[in-house]
Amino acid sequence: MRCRHKFDKVQKDGYQYCEKCGKAIVAPCKHNWQRIKIIELEHWGNKSGHIYVSECTKCLEIRKETIMAPWMNSWYNSLFNKRI
Repeated sequence: MRCRHKFDKVQKDGYQYCEKCGKAIVAPCKHNWQRIKIIELEHWGNKSGHIYVSECTKCLEIRKETIMAPWMNSWYNSLFNKRI
């Protein structure tokens, strides 16, 4: 019979242990994002958006978020989402 794990709180060693079988897993990171880079996007000389690059100060995971200008979204959708 398989164990239906019930993990206890995060221990000092960074792991969580199942109360029933003792299985250990690495505790998920509660990210603390810090922006490390901002890239400005241009389309034919017009400012069209930004790319924000952030890094977690705890686990060093990197994430990227792209924000486009509303006019750029409608232009892009009109080109690539046409029905054939």
